[in-house]
Amino acid sequence: MGVSDLEEDENYSAFMCMLPELLKEHAGRWAILHRGELVGLFDTMERALQEGEGRFSDGDFGLQQVTGSILALNWIGCCGG
Repeated sequence: MGVSDLEEDENYSAFMCMLPELLKEHAGRWAILHRGELVGLFDTMERALQEGEGRFSDGDFGLQQVTGSILALNWIGCCGG
């Protein structure tokens, strides 16, 4: 099924609000968001993607690296297949 545009926007907006706090202790890690809520933080994108796909088999989650770099702040909306 995958992430709807509305959910993608909700997750990204929530992440951007959380970003200043997340950068203090979690810079470089990967965040999973679902319905605007932070689900977890992971050391690698691969591990975060694996966890997201395991928890949300429909692919209905967002994945974002905790970084202050404008170039790296591209949102990854995951699609379930």
